[in-house]
Amino acid sequence: MKKTIFILAVLSFVFFSNDTFARTNVTGWYIKDFQSEIVVNKDSTLLIMEKITADCGNASGKHGIFRILPTVLRTTGKTISMPIELVSITDFSGKKLQYSTQTDYTNKTLTWKIGDPNVTVTGENDYLITYKVKNVINFDNPKFDELYWNLNGNFWDLEADNFSGKIIFPKEVTKNNAQVDYYIGALNSKGKEGASYEWVADNILQFKADKTLLVGEGITASITFPKNIFMPYAPTFTEKYALYLWLIIPLIAFIVSFKFWEKYGKDPASKKTIIAEFDIPEKLSPLELGTLYTNGNLKTEFITAAIVNLAVKKLIQIEEVEKTGFLSFGKDYKLIVINKDKSIELSVAEQSLYEAIFEGKEEVLFSLAQK
Repeated sequence: MKKTIFILAVLSFVFFSNDTFARTNVTGWYIKDFQSEIVVNKDSTLLIMEKITADCGNASGKHGIFRILPTVLRTTGKTISMPIELVSITDFSGKKLQYSTQTDYTNKTLTWKIGDPNVTVTGENDYLITYKVKNVINFDNPKFDELYWNLNGNFWDLEADNFSGKIIFPKEVTKNNAQVDYYIGALNSKGKEGASYEWVADNILQFKADKTLLVGEGITASITFPKNIFMPYAPTFTEKYALYLWLIIPLIAFIVSFKFWEKYGKDPASKKTIIAEFDIPEKLSPLELGTLYTNGNLKTEFITAAIVNLAVKKLIQIEEVEKTGFLSFGKDYKLIVINKDKSIELSVAEQSLYEAIFEGKEEVLFSLAQK
């Protein structure tokens, strides 16, 4: 008899207890425990705190988990925007955890990728996520208002062995004036088997999963209550006109850029033709320019031009001299020093040429190259 009672007790514990055994030989993420506390505010917002214990065993290459939330509520013929404001992401001790935020504008979801991408984790890890969801209460029905909310979310790609969700209403909403309905399963499922609820206080409703929630399964609560308890949510200026702001910003950027160009970048108006004026580069002498032009090849005509330039600077005078003697024809040139003013600027090349020609003399006879 005692043996039979013991076996029945064991079977009862296995099949009817809400607690689950810890898994063994874990090779990937699963949620060991998920507890959600939802405070329903009179301004149609929810303050949600989620305590999640996730286990990845000895699996390698694991960094953290993803928490995905919908940013809209789709009802019959209507899409309601539900802005989400993150309060904090920590572990159970309050230590801040690293995360990144991703917004999917196509599927209307918000994702927090929790974990350090440079650090891998093993075993059990705990996450405490606190956030605020706005514009949640539905006022469309003329007879009652409604809270319609998925308590754990249908976007998990992990199984959850244990889930409980507590909803705390204002004191005006009680078990006596509220009607409770719920659904469990994949998105749009209407099943009820596998979940239960109870009022643990006059204004506190608690849901539990009576089984492991599989990938993509969630518990959605629908609670209706009398009207005139909650106020419709008043969106902020940014939330109301965010789309228009994104359209206006490029226009504002164009106007500002145009004004800067008009003030600083626009060429001044002119009716006259502007003629370019050129000067000797870096004040180089004819001798230096010629040598530069021929890549260092010194030619006789460059020396001739340099001598003429000395005359231009009024350092010397060039005189023609008739050649004399049998078979002589043509002309020579006499170079005469007429100015010894050392303030006259000469380049190094010109100074060297000047000294090489005169060698301390006052005049020399010179034959200029004929090209």
